[in-house]
Amino acid sequence: MARLARALKPGGLLVIESFASDRASAQRRPVDIDPPLLRASLTAFDILRFDDHDAVSEWDPQPTRLCRVIARKR
Repeated sequence: MARLARALKPGGLLVIESFASDRASAQRRPVDIDPPLLRASLTAFDILRFDDHDAVSEWDPQPTRLCRVIARKR
């Protein structure tokens, strides 16, 4: 996250949509983001939107847990 923060100018937007699961979940996929850890890593950003719920992604028609974030660099 620090690398992303360095890449953005103040006011720049970070947009994330990813599969999500708790770090200890038995169903965890290698690409999953742990939502509490993600939120904790956004210290250089103001969170404008943070969704963590079951939804349909743009790339898979099956409902699954997704984390969607929009944040602005301070």
